[in-house]
Amino acid sequence: MERTAAAFIFVVGAAFLLTACQMGPDMKEGKWEINTEMGLKGIPIKLPAMASTLCLTQKNPIPQEQHPERDCVVTEKKTNDDTVTWKMVCKDNGTEVISEGMITYSGVLFSGKIDTTISGGPMAMTASNTITGKYLGPCGQ
Repeated sequence: MERTAAAFIFVVGAAFLLTACQMGPDMKEGKWEINTEMGLKGIPIKLPAMASTLCLTQKNPIPQEQHPERDCVVTEKKTNDDTVTWKMVCKDNGTEVISEGMITYSGVLFSGKIDTTISGGPMAMTASNTITGKYLGPCGQ
C-alpha cells in the first residue's frame, strides 16, 4: 500500500513539474496564415486587411515579416502562459519604426494586437493593428 501511494505521489509530482516547466505558449509549430487589420490613429478610414504566411516556432513565436533592407531588433520579449508580448525597433533610411505587440495562442489559433509608431521619416504616424492567425500545416508545404 505504501509503495502504491509513493508511486502515485511520484507520478503526480513528475506531471506537475513537467507542466510547470513547459516552455512557450500553447501553439502548434509550423506554417501560419496571419491576417492583419490596420487602423491609422486620427484617420477614420478602414484599410483593407492584409494576409501573410509565416513559419512560427516555440523559439520564435512572434509573427514578423523579414525585410532585409530594414535593421530590425526585438528589444523585449516575454511569455506569460499562452501570451507573448514584445517590442521591436526597425530602422530604415532615417526612419524608425517601433512596434509593441501582444498575441495569445490557443493551439492552432491566435489573436492579438500590434501598436506601431513611425518617426523620423517624411511624416510621423501611429497605427493600431489587430491580428489573427491560424495554423496551416508544417513549414515547407
